[in-house]
Amino acid sequence: VTAISMRRRLGHAETHAAPNLAEGTELTAVGIDQGGEAFALIVDTVGEVMRLSRTTFEPVPIHLDRAWAALAKGVHRLDDRLLVVIDVDAVLNIELPVAA
Repeated sequence: VTAISMRRRLGHAETHAAPNLAEGTELTAVGIDQGGEAFALIVDTVGEVMRLSRTTFEPVPIHLDRAWAALAKGVHRLDDRLLVVIDVDAVLNIELPVAA
């Protein structure tokens, strides 16, 4: 299984635990299947799982942080926050350096 650090994909420093997590808290791997291959997205935490209506889905706002915008499909504007919908294809599109 190929594991991808979402911290690294978003340009943040790698840590063994996220700064907002308690000392000793381990990161979480979220398993996905894309194109018949298994991947793990390494994330700080997993929040609540929600089922959202398409009526609250909007395109990526122009003021969204560039790192997030590059990996986003769109957003849902919730009452108290903006929920970014990740574009899995964009996350998995990692340009590897070509060997010389």
